Order: sequence, then structure tokens, then C-alpha cells
Amino acid sequence: MKLFKEGKISLMELNDFVKELVMLSGEYQILDIFEDGKYKIKLNYLDLINILLSNEKIKTKTGYSYKHLIDRFFIEQWAKGKLLYPLILNNKKSFQRKADFEFLMREYNIPVVNALYNYAKLYDKFPLFINAVSILLATNWRYITNVKNEDLLKVKELIENSDLNTAQEICYENSLNFIVYALIESGRVDLKTPYEFTNELFPKELLFYKKVEELAEKCSNFYPLKKDFIEYIAYLDIKEQLAKSTIAIKRSHLITFIDYLIEKKCNCTLLQKTFDDMFNFMKEDNFINYIAELKGKRSNSIIKDIAVFLGYIGYLSPYIKKMIPKERKKIKETPRIPFSADMMRDLVDILINRPPFEPTKWSKEKADINWWRHDVYPVLPMMILLHLYIPIRGSQIRNLCRKNSFLINNEGKIEKIVINTDKNRNRDYLQEIPFVFGGLEIFNDFLKWHKEYYPNLPLYEYDKNSPFGKI
Repeated sequence: MKLFKEGKISLMELNDFVKELVMLSGEYQILDIFEDGKYKIKLNYLDLINILLSNEKIKTKTGYSYKHLIDRFFIEQWAKGKLLYPLILNNKKSFQRKADFEFLMREYNIPVVNALYNYAKLYDKFPLFINAVSILLATNWRYITNVKNEDLLKVKELIENSDLNTAQEICYENSLNFIVYALIESGRVDLKTPYEFTNELFPKELLFYKKVEELAEKCSNFYPLKKDFIEYIAYLDIKEQLAKSTIAIKRSHLITFIDYLIEKKCNCTLLQKTFDDMFNFMKEDNFINYIAELKGKRSNSIIKDIAVFLGYIGYLSPYIKKMIPKERKKIKETPRIPFSADMMRDLVDILINRPPFEPTKWSKEKADINWWRHDVYPVLPMMILLHLYIPIRGSQIRNLCRKNSFLINNEGKIEKIVINTDKNRNRDYLQEIPFVFGGLEIFNDFLKWHKEYYPNLPLYEYDKNSPFGKI
């Protein structure tokens, strides 16, 4: 229309092949063009979507696909901020775009697209980029600041509620994760990580509370326990300050106990004798045999946890204490043998001078890497090197806080490492390890590189008993 109004071309004079090709004639005509330059829309937005989503192979007489034309039209309109592209998740209805479609969107200089493209280029993630663009086109995210956690969660819900097979669902979830990581790299440290998405959408606690509700509904005599179960979990969290992982284990044990109550004791009265009978070996439906058949070797820890819960609600009698199975302590000789000096020297030599291949995609140009002469991504060798020297557990190594765990002196060198662990809970001082190990000097350079290579890292709540809030 622009060319027509400038007098450079007459749309009326186009031959039938071109008119049909650009949908100005034929069955799928978009516009009715008049001599005076006016036009009437014959196909609206929903009509175009219906053609796009149709299972038919709608082509011109020369075999050109109308769907590709509408696809490109929608992409251009989205880039101009005029239309949203329908979210097509089913691969049977979608189709492969040519590479120039990616560059078409980049030509409009849309910050959020550029952020995804740069991340894909840096880490060689173009298949994820293409799928991520399909998600992006169905949103009004044009700037990095437009993206909100609640929007990402809605997209995740759409993906999981759509008619996709497992492989397709994983593919789109990975693409959504790709979007999150790309935006975090671009400075959006407030976004939740994909791991937190899972917890947000599918809380593991949900099953526990559903089971508590089921017990209250099915077994009216046990209704008063509903409050006890809920308060007990809150007690473990707030008063006992147990780690989330520990609470999760105890919660799963309580679910097993609730299943037992529903299955075996639903018609019983809420009395001390009822609970005593549960631990009586002479009773056919006793809890100890039930849990032994169900969980085998794990039964003792579950029984003990249930006994602690009964103590919390006031039903742990001397009889129950007496009937709890006793564990025989096996005396084991430790299989741990310390590394010899030669072995330690060889391992350090491998990590620093000839590190094994690591397939992570990375860019040597992004940050100063003069201290590392290999093409191998340095994170894994450096973390293993640190673990060889620092006498702490692997999980503590992985959860060191880049900002707070490394105390830097005036010369810019690491002076001490503050351990981020729940073992600090009852301490009046933080657990510190002096950085005095010969052979670890390279880690100073690694830490500087890491801060430069990853300037924006999302905050993560490691453990509420750690000395730092979020790491």
C-alpha cells in the first residue's frame, strides 16, 4: 500500500500469480483494493489465525505456502508492536522458519530479542533460541523490564496443560528456562530460576496438605489431628529451624502415617489406647509391621519420626517408647584413606596443566582469561581444585556465596573463606578457613574472572540457617 500510494506500483496491474501469492486475490484474499487507493479488509486477525492453525496444507497453485506468508506477516506486526502471534506449541501445526526470520526481528532492535540472541550466540543454543522466539511472539515483552515472574509462570502452565508429548513439553520448558537465564545474564537478577518455577507451580508441600484434608474428611474421629499436623510442620520450620530438605523427609514420613490411619484405623476413636495398639506387635494391623512391609530398611527412621510427632501432640506413652524397634549399631571401619602426597600432586597437575575436556559452551573473549591457557571451561577444574584443599563437604563448596564467602584483603587476594552452612546455626562466630594453601593461588584469578564473566547472578535462598540471607 505504501508503494502504491507513492505511485511506484499499481496493485491493480499486478498479474494473477503475484496477486494470489501475496493474498490480494483468490480464496484467501486479505484486502479488496480500489482504484482510488482505498481498501477493505476481507480477512481479519482470527481468520488469519484459523488458516495458520489449520491442519490442511493450504498452498497457491505454484505450491507456495500461505502459512509461511501469514507467519512472516505476524512476526513483522509483532515486531512493530501491533499484533500478538498465537502461541503454537504443537509441532504438528508449527513449521520450520528460515534463518532470515531471526534476523528480521533483530532488525527492529527489540531489546528482549537481542538479549536472547546474544545468549544463544555466546553459548551455542540456537535450537532453544528458535523455540524461545515462538514463546516470545505470543507475549508483549519488548523490553527486558517487561518480563514478570507471574507471566513466566503463566506460560509454564500453558505448556504443561497443552496437548504435548513428553519430549515436546521438555523442549518448550527448556526454551522457557533459556529465556530466564538469558534475561538473568542481561541483568534481571529479580527473576526466579527454573528450579523455583517448579516449586512455585508444583509445591511438594501440596500433597501433604491434601493428605491432611483427606484424613479430616474420611476419618471424622481423627479430625482434631488436622491442626496438629499443620502446626507440627510449622514448628519444625520456625522453632526447630530444620533445613528444608530435612522437613521434606519428615513430611513424607507423616504422609505415610496418614495413609496408614486412613487405611487401617479410620473407624477408631482418638484415644491413647488407639495409638498404643498401633505399636502393639500382637495386633494384626499394627503400624510397625505395616511400615516394615511398605518401606523395608527405611522403616525404623519413619517409626522414630512418627514417635517424635506423637510426642509433640501428647500421645507418646511409655508403652510406645518401649515398643519402638531398637537398631543394632554396626561397628564399621572407615574405608576412607587419605590421598598420598604423590596422588595429590598428580591431581593438582592435571587440573591446572592438562584439565580434561568439559563440553560447556563459553566465550574466552567475554572476560580476562590470561591466567588460564586452556580452551577448557575453567569452572569445574577450579571447583575440584578448591575441594581438594578445603576440608568441607561438596555441597558446602557448591554453595559458597561469591559475595560473602570470600574475604578479600587490601591486595585483592582471598584471605579467608566463610563457610555457608547450617552448622553455623548455634555458633557465636562464623566458621572460617584461612586461605593459606600453597597451590591455590590460581583461585584468586579465577574468582575475579567469574565476577567479570557472570556480572549478574540470581539470588538463591540456600538455607535459612546459613549466615547469609540469599547467596
